Amino acid sequence: MADFPRIKWLNVDGQQVPFTEPQHFTGNGDETVRTGHDNPLPVANYTQDENGIWLPVSKDNPVPTQVTGSNVEFGKTENVFERKIRTESEGSRVTKPKWAKGCLIELVIHGITGSFGTDEGVEMTTFSRFKGGIGTGTRLRSVDVTKTGTIQHLWFTGVSLDDAESSNIDFKLTNYPMAEEVAIGFTIIGNFESGEGIDSEINLFWMR
Repeated sequence: MADFPRIKWLNVDGQQVPFTEPQHFTGNGDETVRTGHDNPLPVANYTQDENGIWLPVSKDNPVPTQVTGSNVEFGKTENVFERKIRTESEGSRVTKPKWAKGCLIELVIHGITGSFGTDEGVEMTTFSRFKGGIGTGTRLRSVDVTKTGTIQHLWFTGVSLDDAESSNIDFKLTNYPMAEEVAIGFTIIGNFESGEGIDSEINLFWMR
């Protein structure tokens, strides 16, 4: 036989108000017991099976686990700008993983055709910034590049030019700490006929 809820009456401002005692089902039919020190609430974790049914966690029905965190894998190069022939400037912002202490950004120019005057060509500008901000007061800038090769910008605390050797078109570095994101500006200035342009891509490698 089902137990009825245990009710007490409390006097509130001269009126009798019903109050239901804390209670829970025991699992034995419809029997209820008062919740308290000697009868605590039963505790169980639940997980859904393949049919969407919620089942208590047990040895035969464990909680599924997975590793969560940044979707940027350490040791893997991130392609920021895909390889294609470009005639117009582009820009992008990339969020820094929490574990990263710096990054290497590389503009690869596979081929370049067109007409370039003074102060024209390919330019890559990178700077570290807080989200919604305008930067950290410094930037790396490579300008007026008109030949194939690579441009590299290295952001890493503690490095100096004495540590670097490079045969790239242009190599720049800074030991300023990085903020929340890196802004990359890819500027192209020149005159291009049909089929001409800059066969290029930009890759980024996070460092820790």
